[in-house]
Amino acid sequence: MNKTQPPEMKAHYSRMLRQKRKSLLSEVDTSHIWAVSYADVLMVLLSFFIMYFNLTNENELQNDVLAQVTTAFKGGFPTETLRPIRLSQEVTNQAETKVQTNQLMHVLLKNLTDQSIETELDPLKQSVVVHFSENIYNNLAFNVNSVVKEELIKALKILEPYKESIYITFIGHTDSKKIISKNELTESILTNNINLASVRASKAAEFAIQFGFLPEKVGASSYANYKRNTRSVSLMITVHSVETQVQKNYNHEKN
Repeated sequence: MNKTQPPEMKAHYSRMLRQKRKSLLSEVDTSHIWAVSYADVLMVLLSFFIMYFNLTNENELQNDVLAQVTTAFKGGFPTETLRPIRLSQEVTNQAETKVQTNQLMHVLLKNLTDQSIETELDPLKQSVVVHFSENIYNNLAFNVNSVVKEELIKALKILEPYKESIYITFIGHTDSKKIISKNELTESILTNNINLASVRASKAAEFAIQFGFLPEKVGASSYANYKRNTRSVSLMITVHSVETQVQKNYNHEKN
């Protein structure tokens, strides 16, 4: 028995398949397909403006960009290339300041590390943190003793050339031992470890001011035993301002 189908039968099946395919396609609702492309356009525009407003707060730059975008959408995209946007002098200064600030941070970190001072870079706060030795204070003590003084002088000498451009904050620490002594001193000042850590940081800050650092650029804070469980202090260094020569000339011209 010959199972080969004749050409007429094959042609008949092919027509039936094509007709069935056409009928299935005609039943599919394609009226909403335009919304896909429309959503893509909206997503691109949203991404553009999010990036744009995050990258700059300069009105001059924003107005220039918006003017070009408005022109493009009103009259169709221009045949000539959009003109390059020139950053204002203030935007340029800000970018240069950021570069100079990062460079100074790494210089301070290297100089301190080279002198075997324990340091770490805190990218979240954009600061360099110096950790002085463990348990350099006696129990309940807060004055700058000889050991604390030696370590403070070692670090402050390295930071002194940059004292105009940095802000230093001393952070007091304690161990986890609670203050239970009952005497005139503890009842009036040292009521808990936070108070004790604050006084240690304040005394270290006073020493830095006596050393020659500007009072408005020296601060004190307290972590008690929550950050370092030790009778010590730390020093957080933040770059306050780095005025480059370009900025000096620009500020002079403005004045």
